[in-house]
Amino acid sequence: MQLIFFLPDIHRLYTGGNIFNQYLSEHLKESLPVKNIVIPTKFNGLDSSLPASGEDIWVIDSLLLQNQGWMDFLLKQMAPPKILLVHYLHLLDTRDKSDSVVQREKAYLPLFQGFITTSDYSQQCLRQVGVSENRIIVIRPGIASPGQPRVQDRKSHIPGLLTVSSIFPNKGLMELIAILEKLVDVKWSWHIIGEDRLDKSFTQQFRNRVHASTINKRVKIFPPLSHQELLKIYLDYDIFVLPSHFETCSMVTMEAMANGLPTIAWEVGGLAELVEHRKTGFLVPFGQEQLFLDYLRILIIDDKVRLSLGTTAKKRSMNFTSWKESAEQLVKYVKTTFTPTT
Repeated sequence: MQLIFFLPDIHRLYTGGNIFNQYLSEHLKESLPVKNIVIPTKFNGLDSSLPASGEDIWVIDSLLLQNQGWMDFLLKQMAPPKILLVHYLHLLDTRDKSDSVVQREKAYLPLFQGFITTSDYSQQCLRQVGVSENRIIVIRPGIASPGQPRVQDRKSHIPGLLTVSSIFPNKGLMELIAILEKLVDVKWSWHIIGEDRLDKSFTQQFRNRVHASTINKRVKIFPPLSHQELLKIYLDYDIFVLPSHFETCSMVTMEAMANGLPTIAWEVGGLAELVEHRKTGFLVPFGQEQLFLDYLRILIIDDKVRLSLGTTAKKRSMNFTSWKESAEQLVKYVKTTFTPTT
């Protein structure tokens, strides 16, 4: 049995989905042969050197559902078995108004014999559109390291806010600037670290917005870091801020929790499976900006609240799976679900 991962041509960018694919496939290699194939945006067919085996299983990144050339090709393939690796689909986000895209995604679902989701939320959404529960497995991101001990906050310390996010329209970065502009009466700094090559036009708009803001001296935008570099910097901050409009899961939130950071985020997608309101951070009903502002103010001014929530977050992170365990889940799933053809 061989797993062949089909990845979009942005697979080298530092996004959560790409990091998930990388770590999962690396740990799978300890148990099964794994091959990665990158599908270009302008897809013209697979290389003839692709090994053909009745024991192959294709694992397809959900971003490729937006690649029409690839999907036209896939529609013609009766075998081998195909698993959809669901990082994001429009149909998962109840606020998404892209009806034609949602309908197209639903039409593609029968192509797949299995589905990998990263949260119970995504699993439930697939069940609601007719996918059988026994065809879905929830495999959450692993934690690459358990995080380091956090020292108590110093009262004289200016709280550091950290956002790890691609600079992209639905990540809520523009809206967070407007919220932070109402917090100029207290001391804080905000650093954004993330992939800035997905939407260069929006990235420039965001940079311009920061530059023109009254809080521009408190805000710094950093280019993406490798995952190993990123894991080293969580302890340099005090509060993890995730303003995303939607997340199926959030690997960076899991990593922030493992390093003792309290999180404030919108209550969207699968985040409630990670962040427990008032225990490991604050989850705010989407769009209630004044409430978001109020909770963020508490985190900034009250070091005892930060420490209490962060300590509980770190304890909760002890129950997160490792990447090895995530890979073992997938191996068990494919071996028990798919019977190799002869």
